[in-house]
Amino acid sequence: MRCTSCRKDLSQVWHLGLILLLTVQLLCARMPVVAAQPDDATDRILVINSQPYTTEWFNSLNERFVEEINRLQSSELKISYEYIDGNIANDPVVAATVIEFLKHKYQWRQFRLIIAVMPSGCKFLLEHGDKFAQGIPQLYVLPSPQQVEKISSRPNRGIVQSTGNAIVGTLKNIKTVLPNAQHLYVVAGVGADDREYMTRARHFLEQEKGLFAEVTYLSGLGTTELVHALTAAPKDSAVMMLTYVANSQGQPVSTLQVLKTVTPLLHVPVFSFYDTVFGSGIVGGNLTSTEAYGETMANVAARMLAGENRFISMTASTRYMYDWRQLKRWEIPESRLPADRQIRFVEYTLWDRYRWQIVGAALLFVLQAALIATLLHYRQRQLQLAQELRQTNSQLELKVAERTEALTAANEELTAANEELRALNEQMIAMNETLDDMNHRMAAEISEKERMGETLAEANQKLKELDRMKSMFIASMSHELRTPLNSIIGFTGITLQEMSGPLNEEQKDNLSRVKRSANHLLALITDVIDISKIESGRIDSYPLSFSLNAMVREAIDTVQTQVEDKGLILEAPLREDVTMITDRRRLLQCLINLLSNAMKYSESGKITVDIRPTGDDVEIAVSDTGIGIAEADLPKLFEPFERVKSHLQVKAGGTGLGLYLTKKLVTEVLRGEINVRSIQGEGSTFTIRIPSQVEERREA
Repeated sequence: MRCTSCRKDLSQVWHLGLILLLTVQLLCARMPVVAAQPDDATDRILVINSQPYTTEWFNSLNERFVEEINRLQSSELKISYEYIDGNIANDPVVAATVIEFLKHKYQWRQFRLIIAVMPSGCKFLLEHGDKFAQGIPQLYVLPSPQQVEKISSRPNRGIVQSTGNAIVGTLKNIKTVLPNAQHLYVVAGVGADDREYMTRARHFLEQEKGLFAEVTYLSGLGTTELVHALTAAPKDSAVMMLTYVANSQGQPVSTLQVLKTVTPLLHVPVFSFYDTVFGSGIVGGNLTSTEAYGETMANVAARMLAGENRFISMTASTRYMYDWRQLKRWEIPESRLPADRQIRFVEYTLWDRYRWQIVGAALLFVLQAALIATLLHYRQRQLQLAQELRQTNSQLELKVAERTEALTAANEELTAANEELRALNEQMIAMNETLDDMNHRMAAEISEKERMGETLAEANQKLKELDRMKSMFIASMSHELRTPLNSIIGFTGITLQEMSGPLNEEQKDNLSRVKRSANHLLALITDVIDISKIESGRIDSYPLSFSLNAMVREAIDTVQTQVEDKGLILEAPLREDVTMITDRRRLLQCLINLLSNAMKYSESGKITVDIRPTGDDVEIAVSDTGIGIAEADLPKLFEPFERVKSHLQVKAGGTGLGLYLTKKLVTEVLRGEINVRSIQGEGSTFTIRIPSQVEERREA
């Protein structure tokens, strides 16, 4: 094996950075303290990240985390962010300076939770956290295996890690997908986290020496240099792209941009191990999900904020995903892929898209041809009868001329025959007129069908355009509305922290109302987008195997604090466990919606969750002792923006879409049904009945 790297001495840069950091600290020390009292920090979180905020990986993870934690928390959440480069964590002198800076910066703030993301961030918090945040619960996201052993031995700690080693899984998968590959190129940046992942890959490949004949390691190369190195690779080669946070000059680099630039120029396939670069030219691999990490990170944080002081460890799933376009480009058959894989970006043929339209048009053509053939047959028969009649008339006239004398005696008979002949002629004329009318009607029907065919083609084109506009609208709603709302929420939180100056109570109250309204609007937009995706058939379903009892316990843990705050009792007598294969996240979302609805409309009493297996299906019933629902309101209960009219309506809040969205998810994603029984003044019972196993559903 040979190693290629391009690194320069960065000591002068780090010395300059240290001087700038000390200068900022001195300036902050000389500034007057704005707040004489500590901030109200009952719900404040500090996030320490070792990757630049410009990276697509951290942005995706943080966006999902903020969305989920705001949904799980009943109070406002204030989040502060600190970027701690891996070189800071590895330099004791710089680390000590940063610690003093953090202590001074947050001397009037008290955090309820500190979160470290990526190995370098976890290293800084693990080694120095007690120096500036002693006694505060700590959550470590994606720590190294060595760090996990140290963290698990400490109380009041939490860990979020992957269900499996995505790097190892992808390296093994490369050999399975490309059995003839002999040369492997491992590419990464020179940032601290980049080096950590390069070390993991190198350690595995050194243990599995027989996996590839030759392995080449490329670290921190510029785009031009990287393209030059990879274009020289043999045809029996493959590329493993790790993270690319910084190049050899210490400049921030986007892994996604590197892949978009490099992959079109290569003649060898590229693989990776996380989903934010999926669709940029990589074939695929065992990809980590930033959304799964964000959700899991929010769930653990919510439990720790709720006061759970024991050691908590949760895992986020990985999944095998492949780009259909790249499979075709490199001629990789689907038979080599894992059974539980997902294939995206499938391009369908015209026959696949318009199969039934083509069949319908063909049937219409056959019917039209048969009709035309029938008309031609009748027309030919008509002409034949006319010709036979003319021949008969000629023969009769000839016989009459020849036998004038003989026919004198039979004149009366001949007259009668002539009368019959005239009657026959009249019948033939009437028949001709009828046939002409039929011809005109058939021609009109043919013209009408041709016009209907053109109208149908125009309607199909309009439907395609409407479907495209709807997709664009959903994408625009997701980006154009969520992004400014998140900015409003973030900047409102910063203002409430009084970082720009002190606020009076009226200003704080007004800003708090703005933030609550923005959060409410964000939740409403999220529900509307989910409903739009379901109604347009563009929502994905990801069936997973999981324990139903564990999922129910997770839902109960999520709402337990809110239930206790309201003085209610939550019971869940779990029966024999059931292994489900369905979309766990959507089922959990439905159950939490029903529990939240029961809490909203219950002033006292208890809430009960009951599980009943029924053959191939499972019933989940949520009962409450609340105000109940009038019989007249039951038909419109699952309509959008409909809420039960009662004295609890104002206090309950909500978007009015919860039950509507729940019914949509149950019926169209989980392939089940939802029913409700209620007695006004006594309580209600919502029952979900779904199959225990469903097939995967992907967006077309």
